Amino acid sequence: MDMAARSRFSCSRRNRTPSGAVVSFCLALLSISPALALTDEEIFRQFRFNLINPGARSLALGGAFISLADDATAAQANPAGLSILLRPEYFLELRRVDNGGDTTVLSESLPTGIGSAVGSGTNFSDINNITFLSAVLPVKRVTFGISRQEVLKNESDTLNQFVLSFTNPSGLFSASGSGFIDVHLVSYNASAGARLHDRFSLGASITLSTLEVESEVRNLVVDTDGVVAPNPIPTPTLDLKTHISDSDNALGYSLGAMYKASESLSFGAVVRRAPKLAVAEEVIPGTDLFGVTTRLGRRFTNEFNIPDSFGVGGSWRPTQRLTFALDVERVRYSSLADGFVPGVNALTGPTARFTVDDATDVRLGGEWILFTHGGAPIAFRGGVYTQPDSTLRAVSVGRKALPSGGSIPFATPEAFPGGKTEVHGAAGIGIVRGRLKLDFGMDLGSSDNEFLVSVIVQGN
Repeated sequence: MDMAARSRFSCSRRNRTPSGAVVSFCLALLSISPALALTDEEIFRQFRFNLINPGARSLALGGAFISLADDATAAQANPAGLSILLRPEYFLELRRVDNGGDTTVLSESLPTGIGSAVGSGTNFSDINNITFLSAVLPVKRVTFGISRQEVLKNESDTLNQFVLSFTNPSGLFSASGSGFIDVHLVSYNASAGARLHDRFSLGASITLSTLEVESEVRNLVVDTDGVVAPNPIPTPTLDLKTHISDSDNALGYSLGAMYKASESLSFGAVVRRAPKLAVAEEVIPGTDLFGVTTRLGRRFTNEFNIPDSFGVGGSWRPTQRLTFALDVERVRYSSLADGFVPGVNALTGPTARFTVDDATDVRLGGEWILFTHGGAPIAFRGGVYTQPDSTLRAVSVGRKALPSGGSIPFATPEAFPGGKTEVHGAAGIGIVRGRLKLDFGMDLGSSDNEFLVSVIVQGN
């Protein structure tokens, strides 16, 4: 990690800390912490899933596409919408994501007489990738589709520091962790949409998801006077190292429905049952002050549960040129905490409980079409949507037993808080030239910005 990246990670001091020694000690250790290693709980707390419907048109509408779903992205947005397509279509999207970092400076709630300093931060790599490919083929009243979607591409590194200052007996204890993780989750879909009535369609997608994870973590400890450890540890010493190099695959499905109430009014609904995946994590002990290998062994299962969701949407076309769309989707983010293993790194206790709140995502968009003199339409789009918090947060204090006797509360809600719901703005433009549709979309938010180009080619 370079010096610019290091400067984003910092520590703060509680008012009751005896002096500035804790902060100075914390910053000194940060400057010598090794680069590139994974702190499990901290790294896994923030994953940025690509849950918004694919396609630049959908992105520019703020993701409000459940009741529209009238192109090759319907395989993911709402498979019932495939039935609208009367010609073969081939779709490709190229997405760029400019991710921001996340830095937190916090104070712990610890017993009287113990000062604390807590700092953590994560750097996310930017992403440039082809994130959705699909092809659809209509056969009478049924349209079939196959597609590939990149649901999660998470490349990040983190650095965390936790310092305790004891007065009786006196001493400084530090636990630091730095890490990296590379997670790649791709879904392959086989879909079909059927017109059961001129106004009503049903659709379904079967999804095979593949997960690949590479990560490593080093947790270092310092105990200047042996207050926590049985003996003094004057220099940063490996307490625990973890490593993941594994993959998994599992099946999921989506069910969709679409009802066209009139020429100007449509409704849609979709249910997504996401796959549940798991990879093996290896533990390599150093001093292992808190007995992680005794409790978990040298190998345990790390679960990746993709959130299930249910969404409904409606669209209204008051004129031939103007369309409005609204989606409301409920996302079960709490499944991210299923099977979560606390207490692996030095900053969390084995009895701590973590959770993620389920959330309701609201998406609103509009489209206005300009018909040029040459007859080729140009669409101008705009939208807004909410991005719920999907950060793992502590809901109860975990305690760690000290080798020297007694215990200390770790992983308090103050040190592992949740995030905030973001409001994103989106805009875009679409151009049609014969059988070619070219769309541009952008999404601006406080944590990341996305820019998307998608191409649709219609067959005969």
